[in-house]
Amino acid sequence: MNKYYLMLAMASTFSYATPQYIDLKEDTLLDGQLDTSYTLSSSELLRMQSDFIFKSDNEVSKGQYQHNDNVIEFTSTSGDTKKHYLGKRVVDGLYQGTWYSNTLESGDFELAVQSNTGIQGQSCDDVKIKDPSSQSGIQTIELSVDGTPTATNVYCNMDIDQGGWTLVNTREKNGRESHARTLELTDPIVQKNHYLAAATWQALKTNATQIMITDGNNDNYVVFDFSQLDTANCQVLVDDLVNTPVFHSEPGCTYKGSDYTYLSNPSNGTYFTTVSIYNLDFKPSSRNGNYGTLSSGKMFYSPLNIQIYVR
Repeated sequence: MNKYYLMLAMASTFSYATPQYIDLKEDTLLDGQLDTSYTLSSSELLRMQSDFIFKSDNEVSKGQYQHNDNVIEFTSTSGDTKKHYLGKRVVDGLYQGTWYSNTLESGDFELAVQSNTGIQGQSCDDVKIKDPSSQSGIQTIELSVDGTPTATNVYCNMDIDQGGWTLVNTREKNGRESHARTLELTDPIVQKNHYLAAATWQALKTNATQIMITDGNNDNYVVFDFSQLDTANCQVLVDDLVNTPVFHSEPGCTYKGSDYTYLSNPSNGTYFTTVSIYNLDFKPSSRNGNYGTLSSGKMFYSPLNIQIYVR
C-alpha cells in the first residue's frame, strides 16, 4: 500500500485521538546511554487509549503504552527498514530504552512527551538542532519538573562549540555567601550569582550529557562529559547547584599537592569560580582560551565570574 494512503488509513482510526508533541532522540551505539551524537526527530503523536501513531521525516511509527504507561513499545517503518523500540518510563513524559532493526543495527533512544503545549524542545540543544539559526538569548523549553510538564524560560548560548548550551548556574569570585537560588536563570549579566532550583536542575541534567564552564567570553571555556564526572571519586556532579565543589576528583580528596581536578573549592570562598585541572587522569573533553591546554596539560583559572551550562 502507498505510504500516503497508509497514513490516511491509520489517521482515520485515530480521528478522535488526543495529539501530543514528542521528541525522539536515538543513537547507533547500544551501550545503555544516549550518546552526544544522537539524532533528533520531532512530531505530533496521536493517541487513543493505549495505542498511538506518529510520523517523523520518512518514518511511520505505531505502538502502545503498556502496564499503566510504565512501558512504551513501538515499531517504525521506513521503506524496507523496520526498527523495534522498547523502553520504560524514567519520569512522567520521559521514556528511555533500546531499539533494534531488521538490518541488524541497534542503539539507545529517549522519547519525551511534551504534553499539548507544542513548545519546541526540552533544552537549548533541542532548540538548536531544530533551528540551527537560533541565536544566543532567552528560549522557552518544556521540562518535566517533579513529574509535571512545565514551561520554563532559560538562557541559551548558541555560539560556543556549535551551541545548544543551557545556563544553569552563575558564580562570582568570593560569592559563596550571596549565592542565590532562582526559578529561572535568563540573564547571565544581571544574575551574576544565581543557580537554578534543584528540581529544574535535575530535569535539565537528565537530558544532558555535558557540562561547560566559561568566564563569559566565548573564547574561554572548558567542557566535561557527564560519563566522566560520574567516575569522580571525591564528588560526582552535584544534585543541587548550591553545593561546593560542583565536582571533584583526586587521590585522597585532600585539595593538597598537585593531583586534583575540581570546580569550586569548598574550603576557600575565593575559589568559588575556580576550575583546577591537575589530575591528568581526569581531564576535560574540550577546552579553549584561558581554560586551554598548557604544555603540561595542567590548568588553574579563577576568573571574577563564571557561567555554568549543560548540553
